[in-house]
Amino acid sequence: CMHARGGMANLCLCIVSFLLALSLASSVKGDYILEIMFHSYDNPEDRRMGGNRCDPGGGRACESYLHYCLGGNSCSGATYFNYDIYTSAAPSPNPVSLSISGSWPGSFQLYVKITDEDGGGPSFNDELIDEITTPVIPLSLSTGFTNQMTFAGDHSIASVTLSFQVECDTDFYGSNCATFCQD
Repeated sequence: CMHARGGMANLCLCIVSFLLALSLASSVKGDYILEIMFHSYDNPEDRRMGGNRCDPGGGRACESYLHYCLGGNSCSGATYFNYDIYTSAAPSPNPVSLSISGSWPGSFQLYVKITDEDGGGPSFNDELIDEITTPVIPLSLSTGFTNQMTFAGDHSIASVTLSFQVECDTDFYGSNCATFCQD
């Protein structure tokens, strides 16, 4: 940025340009938090994909885990959070908070992969129970959670009832959380 001629003036101009570029970049980026509140899970026949019982010999219910993934219809390369619903009726943490860099686009799509986690060997790990691909959900920045929404599994085995809330992260403001302002 600094040339041999006009050294100090060019240095000042470079510093001002750098600071201006830095402030513009931070006002475009944005940050928001999407919260997912778990209300209920239902797999009435304790079955997994293919129709077999989760634990045919043991007689136990499925050890179900929810894997929340934003966007698309898989967890590949997505923002995700694994959620153990087997060990307690109200899994923790509840709600799940996903802090996401970027401005809030105004809607999202959630993919939920539900697995039976037996932890035995390779043939017993991650047995698929069902998958849920929600429609695109428009969501305004809010001060509270949406009404509860029940989503049936893509394979009609399980369902999950959830609610959502989105808010700007600390120091981010505006209708899409793209304005950065720090005291």
